[in-house]
Amino acid sequence: MIEHFTHGYTTLLVAFVVSMTGSALGLLLAKHARRHDRPGQRVRWLILAAFAIGGTGIWVMHFVAMLGFTVRDAVLRYDPATTALSALIAVAVVACGLFVIGLGRYTRVKLAIAGLLTGLGVAAMHYTGMAALSSDVEFEYGLGYVIASVVIAIAAATTALWLSWRLERASSMWLAAAVMAVAVNLMHYTAMLGVSAGDAAADDPHGAAAGDLVFPMATLTAVVLLVLVFTVVMVPTDEEIKADEHLASLQRRTVDRAEGRTAERERAESRAAERERAEGRNVLRDGPRNSPQGGITIDRPGEVRRRPASRPAPTGRAGGEGTAAGPRGTRG
Repeated sequence: MIEHFTHGYTTLLVAFVVSMTGSALGLLLAKHARRHDRPGQRVRWLILAAFAIGGTGIWVMHFVAMLGFTVRDAVLRYDPATTALSALIAVAVVACGLFVIGLGRYTRVKLAIAGLLTGLGVAAMHYTGMAALSSDVEFEYGLGYVIASVVIAIAAATTALWLSWRLERASSMWLAAAVMAVAVNLMHYTAMLGVSAGDAAADDPHGAAAGDLVFPMATLTAVVLLVLVFTVVMVPTDEEIKADEHLASLQRRTVDRAEGRTAERERAESRAAERERAEGRNVLRDGPRNSPQGGITIDRPGEVRRRPASRPAPTGRAGGEGTAAGPRGTRG
């Protein structure tokens, strides 16, 4: 007999919370990616969003839900390499979907293609994780449940990608993350309802028990979540970005005004110095002509010449009497 909730509904609750947290972090990181125009900057943030959505929101949810999966009188083991491969598939397919709609112009056709590819990838991740399960009984999968799980995966992936490129408010993103978590859990448990135990397996089970993987997986998940949370917290909000832009604009205006005043003052000083030099040249050129002691002149080639002193004009009676006395004395 197959049991999906061996530990009660604790695994379901934990799986839902982990999925919602990873989805919310991914939506916030995708929002920050939209702020950048350069493809290289967008790629870095979209990769982080892929780790949040694909790694935490989808794959960790799958792992937690599998902790409640048991088969009566059967031994279950998990192959670590195949389990790790399923995690890489989850991150890779979500990253591809985000790249399709996040790089270049957003269109509905690109969204449909990205949702289809990502949904198929999520389904591949799920059944790769199931392939990592080794037991002493054979497992069979109902075709109808497989098809239904794939359809749900495509719908969930398309919804996640659309929300990642449309939502702006943080409160809306948490609501959308809850919707995404419901869709991911629905896809997982739909696929698991189609699992049935068959005959005894030919090979003995190999790998690690689920309990042995709990501690390393919990540690890895905690580290990844801490890094993602720290990254999201350090990302400036829209209000902070607008405030920084306004402050930078004010600083540029202040600097421009200061530079304008400095340039104007330098031009004024230059004009004043030019006037002083012009007045100095006029004094050197015109001063000797009006000076009774003479002076110097500077020719254009640079020669210096002394100008003779100007003669004083006749001043009256003494000169006139002397002039007249001569003739007078001659006649006498």
